[in-house]
Amino acid sequence: MKKELLILLFFQFILVCLWGQKFDAREINILDTSQAASLKKVDTLCHIQSPKAFGVDEQRGFTQLGKHPSLYFRVVPDACVAGQVFKEHGLRAGTLGTAQLMLEGAYKNHWYAQGGASYIGGQLPEYVQRGMDTLNVLPGWGRVIFGKQGQVRAYNWMANLAYSPNRHFSLEVGHNKLMIGEGYRSLIISRNAAPYYFARSTIKAGDFRLYSIWSQLQDVQNGWEGVRKKYIAVHGLNWEITPKFQLALHEMVIWQRNDSTSVRNFDVHYLNPLLFWRPVEYAQGSADNVLLAMSGSYIHRQKVKFYFQFLLDEWLLSAVRARNGWWGLKYGGQFGIRWMNILPGLSGLSEVNAVRPFTYSHASSLQAWGHLNQPLAHPTGANFAEWVNMWQYTKGSWKMHYQIHYNIMGRNMGDKNYGGDIFMSYMNPVSQFGNDLYQGEKHFLMFQQFTLSRTVGNWGEMFTQLGWRNDKIAQRTWSDQWIMLGLRTKGFQWQPWDY
Repeated sequence: MKKELLILLFFQFILVCLWGQKFDAREINILDTSQAASLKKVDTLCHIQSPKAFGVDEQRGFTQLGKHPSLYFRVVPDACVAGQVFKEHGLRAGTLGTAQLMLEGAYKNHWYAQGGASYIGGQLPEYVQRGMDTLNVLPGWGRVIFGKQGQVRAYNWMANLAYSPNRHFSLEVGHNKLMIGEGYRSLIISRNAAPYYFARSTIKAGDFRLYSIWSQLQDVQNGWEGVRKKYIAVHGLNWEITPKFQLALHEMVIWQRNDSTSVRNFDVHYLNPLLFWRPVEYAQGSADNVLLAMSGSYIHRQKVKFYFQFLLDEWLLSAVRARNGWWGLKYGGQFGIRWMNILPGLSGLSEVNAVRPFTYSHASSLQAWGHLNQPLAHPTGANFAEWVNMWQYTKGSWKMHYQIHYNIMGRNMGDKNYGGDIFMSYMNPVSQFGNDLYQGEKHFLMFQQFTLSRTVGNWGEMFTQLGWRNDKIAQRTWSDQWIMLGLRTKGFQWQPWDY
């Protein structure tokens, strides 16, 4: 295992040296000061993992690529290797490395393609391994392979092909991650789960943008030998009311490939992005899981952005008025603020997320809002409230990043369903009434992380990271601390396990 990791990282280092001058500094985190100048240009609807498809990101597609010849091709290598010391039950040391190699090309500002693979291997923090269930699913990656002494390794591949004949229309297919929203988290679609197959289209007319996404996901609740397919369709309309104020409406539906009467495969009724899908679902007599959402943002003096999301899974006005804690009241909300360059080089974020019990779940895990046993939206699932705070200061080649998260969540006790596990059927809730946030086994989680980094040449940076995670319940406390020293390329994106 160590030999494989060293060989892979050696070749990645050679590639970095050869191609380091051809990097574009892609987003590493949400507070990068490179975003400050174009704060109001951020697309609220749908970001792709990395790089962004030019058909959706106009700034990249029609400005950046326009500076290149009509046909170009490049290799984009990313790598990170770090030595770690953990303090859990005692001290232990290990290494963790990840590498990614992407091929990227474009033709005449109309065609864009990328493809590549990524690898992670080494020693994971104990809290990450504790969070991996019996299916051995690593958040953001999928199935992992275990080696000696707790070593793990996992692989992914990504590919995208996009076509945009003009500024008003784009079509894309691929195998990657998507995100909808402007916050650090998303209650609609986030980058938490492993890559999946998708197709999406965008149409822009004046101040309006219509988008549609269709994806094929997998359910592994029956084990890896019995993987089952399911599908989602998402569409939404974004209205740029003013250059500073945007508002968007979203509708999502998820259905299983096989139901009790037939093999449905992909349902063509959900191909029409101009229809409301809830009436379509009722007309078919199906029991698909339909969710609605609203999101928006407002920019104040080009330095501060306020943003929000409101998700509605199920709702009944009489139950709201009765205030009886009916289990079927399933909804969640997000509100956040981003400050870009409040002082020279200083940016920050503060975000609150909360989701009621049983949200995202359905009668079967095949209709739950998740992929490969990971939530598609917030990594905590449901039945929680969270407060995220992040600060970043950049001075020359130095960067300091600090984040602290507070999370209160309720988890199942025994075989009783308290609404936190979105893959558990909601047919037998712990109680029909009297349900509230954090019910069940209450966890108080605090996560802190400080990272100091310094740019090295034009291709990468050295970094030091200190972290602390404290997970407390009534009977016991899990406390994890770690120190990490490493080297990474500028374009590297780390899968955050900060929950």
